[in-house]
Amino acid sequence: MRKFLLLAGIFTVLACNTAKAERYYEEDGYYYREQPRYTRSVEYASDREYQKPQPRYERVRRSEVREVREPQYQKREYVQYEEPNKIRPYIGIDVATSKMDFGDDQWVKDYDGGDNYFDDGNTSLSFVVGAKFNKHFGLEAFYQKSVDGKNELGFDYGEDLWAKDETSLSYTAMGVDAIGYLPINQDFELLASLGLAHYDFESKADYSSYSAYDDYGYVEGSDTKDFKSLGIRVGIGAQYNLTNNLAIRGMARYIKMNDDDYVKSLTELSLGLRYMF
Repeated sequence: MRKFLLLAGIFTVLACNTAKAERYYEEDGYYYREQPRYTRSVEYASDREYQKPQPRYERVRRSEVREVREPQYQKREYVQYEEPNKIRPYIGIDVATSKMDFGDDQWVKDYDGGDNYFDDGNTSLSFVVGAKFNKHFGLEAFYQKSVDGKNELGFDYGEDLWAKDETSLSYTAMGVDAIGYLPINQDFELLASLGLAHYDFESKADYSSYSAYDDYGYVEGSDTKDFKSLGIRVGIGAQYNLTNNLAIRGMARYIKMNDDDYVKSLTELSLGLRYMF
């Protein structure tokens, strides 16, 4: 009985080991292992649909390497960033042309009160010192000097009666303008100004005449007159920043005089440069 039970146990162990044994088989040149109690499915790579990946880089010839590595860019001068509250002093120069509206005093009128006795057009040069306190506000002081605007009047009725007048008018001005800035982009700004200036006008008239019909005969002489006035200046314009330090500016101004007996107002167009430190 003992021998029988011993043999039965040995056969049972062998049967269990046989049930857990791994099985191998060959198919199409591959070996497969089958595990008991599990179902194994095998997929071949050739059965799947794969899309060939596209290359990330384009193949180029060696002669093309320099052009690819060094593309051409439009050269532009670097403009330094301007701090919003940085005070920037500057100097400048303006060339201006002006037109005067004369008053009612007879000194600035012709004999019959019609045509202007003096030329109403003038050209001037201004020297400017200023400071831009931030991107929207600045102040500048100026000194302006005009050239002599000359005019000729008279009549000629022959050798027995004629008259000729030669006149000149110039002015100097000193004042202060407050400038408002409206940046449009990094290079272009719109401007508006309001200021006050003192104007000093100098006028001169050289005259000569001859009349054969009275006792005066030939007469010649010269008269001068100076007159001063305060002017309120209102202007609009634009500024283009060529570099971080250099700008070109154009302005149109209207100046109203408080003493309008001789000159009522000035209309002025100017073009100039500003150098910022």
